[in-house]
Amino acid sequence: MPEDTESLSVLQRNTEMVDDPREQQIIREYLSKREPIFQELCELKKQGWTSAEGDKVFDERKRKADSAGPQGRQRFFLMTVRIGDEMARRTNVFRFDNQSPLVLDLCMAPGGFTKSVLKRFPDAHVHAITLPLEDGGYHVIAKHPHLSIVYADITLYATDFGVTEIPVNHPDPALFSHDRPYQDCRYDLVFCGGAVLRAQPRAEYRRVGEHIRLNVSQLIFAFQRIKPGGTLVLLLHKIEAWDTVRILHTFSKFADIKLFKPYKAHAIKSTFYLVAQSVQPQTPEAVKALEEWKTLWYDWTFGADGETSSIPSQIGSGDGSEATEILEEYGTRLVELGRPIWKIQADALRNSGFIKSRLDNESCHDHQPVEAPKS
Repeated sequence: MPEDTESLSVLQRNTEMVDDPREQQIIREYLSKREPIFQELCELKKQGWTSAEGDKVFDERKRKADSAGPQGRQRFFLMTVRIGDEMARRTNVFRFDNQSPLVLDLCMAPGGFTKSVLKRFPDAHVHAITLPLEDGGYHVIAKHPHLSIVYADITLYATDFGVTEIPVNHPDPALFSHDRPYQDCRYDLVFCGGAVLRAQPRAEYRRVGEHIRLNVSQLIFAFQRIKPGGTLVLLLHKIEAWDTVRILHTFSKFADIKLFKPYKAHAIKSTFYLVAQSVQPQTPEAVKALEEWKTLWYDWTFGADGETSSIPSQIGSGDGSEATEILEEYGTRLVELGRPIWKIQADALRNSGFIKSRLDNESCHDHQPVEAPKS
């Protein structure tokens, strides 16, 4: 049974995954022994978890996001545009062989990445899928005559994910879609920017592992439409998380990968972006990955035997053997990729008001003058 996240501090819920299988322990131990900045980041997170001020910071951020009016939505949109612009500068993600690329933006609202592309390539065409407002999605602010939007929950495209018949005992069979939007298009660039949204109403059986379903849904949809040699951008959380390590290792087999984390926006959190260039979706390794993602989607949507009661409760096989094998092969590269990302987050946490004040207080306490003994 997964840990009740409501019993965790707000900061811990925003910087840590709640499951801790054997694979996670192996990865954490491996990285802690080899990378000082990762070890420091872990210590800073622990300090933040016990900080009431840290909880206040995240509570206030959540309150503003949940109650954002037109001005707040505009600020959020402009922040996402800045992230797209910074990504373009630091990773050369908008590397196209023509001036009218075809772009797919999954979970696109409010549309900052779309805006970032179109202001550089006004002849580009962007196709998008995003969650409808009535289902808890964000307002779409990006506007352009070359922008086409389908409003839908991308995790429910059953036919696209290889399922034509919904298990007969599923509680919500009508939720699923057999549409296949944009299936005949091949894209130069695909953004997979989806995050699990608090405002989206979900049944109890979807409370666990929703981020897994969302990630693999975007990947399945994208890989069946990306052009060979194209670029894919995927929002991820925690480089050291077991599911993230597997994704990075998998992509390294058929793409050139970089990691990107903005220096300011969300720096305090564990979010970052995988930028995979020269993706080769037709290689045996990529075809195998696609089939594995479809299996993951089925298991985390219906349960391994078609019963929602058998949906996995945590990520990981339990014995840690696969994690050990991946680290033996890919561990050095994982540390190289992770080092600048961990440093950005560690710097942001170290300089945050709630941890800085705590460190200052500890420093003052450590240097309290000692009263001289009476003669």
